Amino acid sequence: MTKLRPLIAANWKMNGNRDLAEEFSKKFSTQQLNNIDVVLCPPSVYLESLITQVAANQSVIKVGAQNISEQAKGAYTGETSTTMLLELGCEYVIIGHSERRSLFGETPELAATKYLVALQAGLTPILCTGESDEQRQQELTFKVI
Repeated sequence: MTKLRPLIAANWKMNGNRDLAEEFSKKFSTQQLNNIDVVLCPPSVYLESLITQVAANQSVIKVGAQNISEQAKGAYTGETSTTMLLELGCEYVIIGHSERRSLFGETPELAATKYLVALQAGLTPILCTGESDEQRQQELTFKVI
């Protein structure tokens, strides 16, 4: 039986830039990460830059997207398909983040659909199951989870 490895995923949210992508890729190329996987999830406009930097620096980090569309293609302005992410070289994708749920009205059903779409495409989904920022501030984390 394969032993599971811990995973640390860093969601950049709507932060960062190309310089940060280069900095991270260089830092993790010189450090040996034993028995742990590190995934960086930058905004979509920086995915290609980060993936290019990771390859150029022979970095050990993996790259993930912050969201996917449940649709394969079509007239869905602003959406990103699994095919597009795979073509770039993404390996992971965040699904069901509390901000996607609260700000964009994404439901548990949509998160489940996106999860299956990611799996079927060959991406590794990172399913978020947690509290909102407000719930965390009210110390409701364990009640929500």
